[in-house]
Amino acid sequence: MTEVVVIATIRPLPEYRAEVIAAMEKAIADVHAHDDGCLLYALNEGDDRLVMVEKWSSAEALDKHSRGPALVELNQALSGRLAGGLDVQILGRTRRAPPARAPCKRCGGGAGDAPPGRPAQPLPVRPALFLIASSTRR
Repeated sequence: MTEVVVIATIRPLPEYRAEVIAAMEKAIADVHAHDDGCLLYALNEGDDRLVMVEKWSSAEALDKHSRGPALVELNQALSGRLAGGLDVQILGRTRRAPPARAPCKRCGGGAGDAPPGRPAQPLPVRPALFLIASSTRR
């Protein structure tokens, strides 16, 4: 089975931002507890938007999640609290993509690695809430 990545951009109305984040955090907990095949479900925030990054073990797992109770409840909680609709991108790996653990060209190593004799340089990131599903659910 081929893994699937989903990037969902949510633009909450400013006065509902805290409520939208709370609803998203509840959905994250529900998905991690009940949706098989979830490999990553991470909420990230920017100045005017929230971005959900998801990774699913298969298209079938994503399809089941898309019809599940966590998203039904989330959609109800978001109703009337967003500036426009969701921008959802469903992505798969290209046939020419390197293996998932390919060495980083910037530092020569994998995540957090650095060439011998040189300390690892962290990439700049914005504050985010990252939640990763338990590996026992795969």
